[in-house]
Amino acid sequence: MSLWSSTIDDTSPFFTYTPYGVGAVVHCYGFISKNGQGGEGDSYHLTSLDGAAVTFEFCGTAVYLYGTTNSTYDTWLDNIAYAHAPATSDLLLSITDLKEGTHSVKLAARPKNSSQQLAFDRAVISAPLVNNQTPVKAFYDNTDITVLKYSGVQNQTTPVPGIPNATVSHTWQETFAGGASVSMDIDVGAVGVSLWGMANWGNGLYTVSIDGIAASTYNGSTFWKVPDALLFYQGGLDPHSQLDQYPGEIGAELNPG
Repeated sequence: MSLWSSTIDDTSPFFTYTPYGVGAVVHCYGFISKNGQGGEGDSYHLTSLDGAAVTFEFCGTAVYLYGTTNSTYDTWLDNIAYAHAPATSDLLLSITDLKEGTHSVKLAARPKNSSQQLAFDRAVISAPLVNNQTPVKAFYDNTDITVLKYSGVQNQTTPVPGIPNATVSHTWQETFAGGASVSMDIDVGAVGVSLWGMANWGNGLYTVSIDGIAASTYNGSTFWKVPDALLFYQGGLDPHSQLDQYPGEIGAELNPG
């Protein structure tokens, strides 16, 4: 069976880190002198705390977790636990041939002393191709109001160097109003959807829902400024189920802080 894969970086609010909501430590080839600074190079969520964990849910048939560790660690897939010896490569977990659907994953560090650490880098999730066709990305910019529907008080910023990346400067939409939202219709034929934006120190909680149901809450605050973070991802959409219905709708809303 042919698969397509998506990579989710450790900086994404898609992940839930415990016991600290914004992550215990983020390492970006250096350490920050104040919250909200930008980073360079690759990033890791690094911990020496026994039981510190990262969790997430995904829709697919395979999952891979990458990072480094010199300690033992535990993983759970759909609440089934697995114990691991210290990793000898950057591949911490590889589980394939799952039943297609939604699965939960948890990775927990088990260091025995302060010299042992676990660094989580990224997750890769895979799902079967639909009709053996690799999905084609359809990109919509935040200024495209023919597709994106804004509600509440929104401000369009001026371009700032480094946002969304080191080579491109572009405007973005921001709001400080609880309940302000953005939504869009999902065309028939879509098999997945992702939302990208800035994660930064002091950003608020936000919720994302598809077709007005199953709203999930995420934390947009992080010690580092991440100008192009994956704020939300949902795979496993049925491209055929909406042929005789209205297109689906996805919406994101800022929660009052």
